[in-house]
Amino acid sequence: MLAHAVGGLATATLGTVTKSRLDDLTSSAAKPAIAKLILEYGLDDAPSLAARVAEVQNDYKVDDDDFRAYRCEIYELYLLGMCQNPIAKTSELKELSSLKRVLDLDNLDLGTAHAAAAAELYRQIGLYTPEEELDDEGHPDRMKIDKCLFLSERAFRSADETDEAFNFEMGRVAKAFKLTTAAASERIGEVAEPFYRRALGSTRAKLMSGKVNRDMLMRARESLGIGESLKNDLHSECYAEEVKAQLTESGFQEGSVDRLRTLQDILELSDDDAAYERSVECTPMFQQTLGAALETVVEQPETAADAWVSVERKQQDLCLSKDGMMPLLDSLVVQTLGKPLEESTNFLNVGNKKQVITTLEQALKIKDAVFNLLQQGQIADLASRYLDPTSASSANGFATPTDRQRLYNTLLAEYLAQGDNNLTPENLETMSGVAQYLGLSEYEVSEASRAVCGPLVETALKAAALEITGDDFTETLAENLKIRTDKLIGDLGVSEDLVKEYGKNVFRDAMKVMALKCPNGIPSEDQKKQLTSLADLLTLSSDDVAPFYVQTFGKVYKKSVLESMGSTGIIQPEYRDALDKLRGRLGIPEGEEKALFLSAAGDRMRPMVQLLANEMERTMLTKEQLSQKRGMDMGQDVFKGGASAQGTSLGIYQQDTLTSDTLVLIDFYKENNLIVTDDETNSTTYPLTAISLSALEPEMAEALYRQFVVSGFATQDTEKQTRIENDTPTYGGILGLNPEHQDAIRKSIAGLIYENYIKNALTTKPALDQQDMMFLANIQMKLDVSSEKSEEMMLETQKKILFDDANALFDRGVTGEGARAYREKCAGLGMELLSDVNLPRDRVESLFKVEVGEGIASGAITLDDTSLLQEIQESVGLDVEDAEKALLDLVSGVCQNVLDKVNRELMRGREENCVEEVRRMLTFLKLTGGDVEKLLLPEGEVNKKILMIYQNSEGSDEEGAELLTNVLELESE
Repeated sequence: MLAHAVGGLATATLGTVTKSRLDDLTSSAAKPAIAKLILEYGLDDAPSLAARVAEVQNDYKVDDDDFRAYRCEIYELYLLGMCQNPIAKTSELKELSSLKRVLDLDNLDLGTAHAAAAAELYRQIGLYTPEEELDDEGHPDRMKIDKCLFLSERAFRSADETDEAFNFEMGRVAKAFKLTTAAASERIGEVAEPFYRRALGSTRAKLMSGKVNRDMLMRARESLGIGESLKNDLHSECYAEEVKAQLTESGFQEGSVDRLRTLQDILELSDDDAAYERSVECTPMFQQTLGAALETVVEQPETAADAWVSVERKQQDLCLSKDGMMPLLDSLVVQTLGKPLEESTNFLNVGNKKQVITTLEQALKIKDAVFNLLQQGQIADLASRYLDPTSASSANGFATPTDRQRLYNTLLAEYLAQGDNNLTPENLETMSGVAQYLGLSEYEVSEASRAVCGPLVETALKAAALEITGDDFTETLAENLKIRTDKLIGDLGVSEDLVKEYGKNVFRDAMKVMALKCPNGIPSEDQKKQLTSLADLLTLSSDDVAPFYVQTFGKVYKKSVLESMGSTGIIQPEYRDALDKLRGRLGIPEGEEKALFLSAAGDRMRPMVQLLANEMERTMLTKEQLSQKRGMDMGQDVFKGGASAQGTSLGIYQQDTLTSDTLVLIDFYKENNLIVTDDETNSTTYPLTAISLSALEPEMAEALYRQFVVSGFATQDTEKQTRIENDTPTYGGILGLNPEHQDAIRKSIAGLIYENYIKNALTTKPALDQQDMMFLANIQMKLDVSSEKSEEMMLETQKKILFDDANALFDRGVTGEGARAYREKCAGLGMELLSDVNLPRDRVESLFKVEVGEGIASGAITLDDTSLLQEIQESVGLDVEDAEKALLDLVSGVCQNVLDKVNRELMRGREENCVEEVRRMLTFLKLTGGDVEKLLLPEGEVNKKILMIYQNSEGSDEEGAELLTNVLELESE
């Protein structure tokens, strides 16, 4: 080792071992001194040698920087000389580590030395070797580069560099060789891998000696830089090689199991990974035994038990678990079962139907033999395991669904052709087995039967139907035809569902033909007997054929219902029995006539409802609106033209014709027993409604219901009023309004009645009297409105009226008298403008300012008497602070108005017109003590002139002059 190190150090170029060459490489005497120490003492005792090297610096009086450079250069030369030998050795890693300690190099020095050595090595190689030759992994110069990369990577890793520092240093070395970091890492692994392979080979050689263990391999990996991924690959490969070595023709040798278990533990392989490697190596031997067993069983099914014993014996000899054996077994079984399927598909593609049948029949024998063998090993669910197309171990999954369906259809068609449209029990058994073998579902088998056998059955059924519905029908004919068709269906193996599907189509067509033979649309007794016989032949129940009777003869029954209704629309009792007899003659099952009756009633009811809607539109809409056909919201305005009172004190429009027609509709519905009552729950349902018949829109239904309820209040006829009240729920149901909807409409009607009545009453009186309250209580009772709801509606109505009055007042223009009257009206009804009437605050303040302004102007409100001001403030609902702000705004507005007016008068020389305006301004200012908001004052001497006009006027005083001086922002004299 020392000789190698000396050779590497003492060689500057090609590695000739001479001490004089080392001396020639430096002009400093210190460098040869260090080299001499390394040559003489070697690197075995690094600490002692490091101390001697350190003394060289003192002996030769070299400064730190130069001495550091010498040490780096010696390391560089040593590494460069080491790389001249392309063969890497693990001992060299220890040499470099010792040299680093001897020369006392830090990590930065180490990186610099390796980068410099790499650059120099690449320069030397480039002198004689073209770059393209360096792509040859076996070229000596390529091996030198790879060795340098490997030694550098190991040196940096052993220096405990951070990842960032390591990547930097390795990047410098890789760049020196014109390599990327990734490419350099790959080549480093190629150098390290052979070392670790030798370690693994040594492990196998010394396996049972007790001299190898996991820790030894771990230290080797750490020394060589073997990563986790490469470690796993090499360990698996090592284990596989040992498995091969232990295998003989009959299986594993004696002691092989213990040996493999020990190796698995040392290599840290999981049970699954070890089992996989064993199975890979054992597969050919196991499959050979299993293949022979399958061939034997196919030829001689009775040998299944013995054949399985041979399979199990081979499984034991190869140390295969059942889980390890199953993938091997699955693979061979899939091949065995899939081969005939592939062959039959190939025959089908070239139209060789005969060979398709032969191959499929042979495939069933193979399947039965294979399954018999596997059953000896207690392997369950064989069909779902190997014959389910969706299974991972499916033997038929490779074939397309279309090909599998075509194979089955071909088999069925050929069997039918061979048996003159008859299927023997043997045919049916084979077809069932083939269906399982092909992985066909019940639906796919049914579709095959439909495609192949269906046309035969359909043709036979149509022919039988033609005979039975013909003119030469006898019961014996029907019996013979049924025997014939039943036999055909049984021979073909067609499912009952498919036969019923064809039967319904045949019966429907026969009904159409039969209807043409009935001049009045009613079948005779003989014709009914023919149809009954046909249904029996087709195996159709009464429920199956009921829709066809209704479809064919239902129109006749419906027409008779309409005729029985006469002009009134109500069927008399004597006609009901006749209609029931007609139902029987038409063959319509009992209960099926209800839908026909409702259809007829709906046809009669629809124009009745539309008539009501048209009349309602006429009473509600103007001529212009009628031309637009419901071009308005009809859900709220039940008062024609928005008028409040036309014909009644309630302000509700009434029309006797509309009410009378509504009662006719109710009679039609009740007398024809259209209402359905549940005896258990006593609930009622309405099978026909105006909305469900699309006779009107939901909005019109609400309007009609609302008008009907209102008509009960408008009429003076007590008996009619009672009837309307009793029939109101029925009418709502007829229209299609549920009870909750009806209740909501009644409550909205109550609100409308309350609003109109209270509005009319308050036009002649300030508040509602006792008579008004009694009337409203009566409305409350009849509309089933709670006391709380009644009180709420009354308050809301009063608020709405007061709100509308306020709008009207502002539209006309607010005056002091108008504001006072409105305020007193609100007070009389106990309403505050802000909290109750919900007037906007700006409007309340406007009312306050108008009335207060007039009070100030009239002298009703003065500084000495503010009782009216306080009354107005409390009545309108303003708090003191808001009232003060409003008053200040009022006074400021008056002052600004006066100043603007006086300014205009003075400009025209009319001083006499200014006196009263200034006095009016002072009247308001005195109330606030002169406090006003910022005013826009006249320019120039106008302000002084205003003050002078006041002072010169009759009745002026000091207080007024002082107020004006402050407001006009004049200096006091």
